[in-house]
Amino acid sequence: MTRFLKPVLVVAMVGLASQAWAVDAHQIVVPQNDGVAIEPQHRAHVLADPTRDFQLKRETAMWLVLEPSRPRVLMPDEEARLASEEAQLRADADEARHKRVLLHFPFSKATPTSWAPLEQVLDTALRQSTQIKVVGHADEVGTTKFNQHLSERRALAVSRYLVGKGVDKYRVSTEGHGKREPVVAGDGTKNRRAVVDVILSVQEGSQ
Repeated sequence: MTRFLKPVLVVAMVGLASQAWAVDAHQIVVPQNDGVAIEPQHRAHVLADPTRDFQLKRETAMWLVLEPSRPRVLMPDEEARLASEEAQLRADADEARHKRVLLHFPFSKATPTSWAPLEQVLDTALRQSTQIKVVGHADEVGTTKFNQHLSERRALAVSRYLVGKGVDKYRVSTEGHGKREPVVAGDGTKNRRAVVDVILSVQEGSQ
C-alpha cells in the first residue's frame, strides 16, 4: 500500500504547489508606472514576452525628451524685426524725456502773444538736472537774412524770460532757423513761433 501511496502523495503535492503558484501569481498587482514609456518599435516584443501579464493602457507610447535652452542663429527677417522693435523702444524712451511747448509771435515781433504755454513747463525747467533748447522760427515774408535774425531774436527773448524766472542760463541753448521750416506753407500765424524743448535727465525720463 505504501508503494501506491507515495505516487499519489507526490501527484497531490505537485498539484497543490502548482495551484498555490497560480493563486499567488494572480494576486500580484503591479501598479502602472507613468514614468516608463515603451517605444512603438519595441511594443510587439514586450507583448510577446510570455513571462509578462499586463495590459497596455496607451495606444501610442512615446519618450519625453527635455533639452536645455541654447542660442540659435536668427533668420534675416527675425533679426530685422527685432532691430525695428528695439529702435522703436529706444525712440519711445527718448521721447519720454522731452516736454515741448510752442509760443507764437505777432508779425515781425520778438515778443510772443502769450507766455502762458511756457508757464506750464516752468517747474520742470527750474530743475538743475534739465536742459532747455529754444528754437526760433519766422514766416516766409521778407528776406532770408531778415527772418534768420528775427528767429534768433525770438529764441533769445524766450531764453531771457526763463533766466528771469530763475533758470540757470548755462542750461539754456538757443537757435534760429529763419523761414526754412514752415509748419504750414503760407500760414504766418503758425510759422511765427518758438519751440521750447525741456529735456529731462535719463533717470527722470525713465520714471
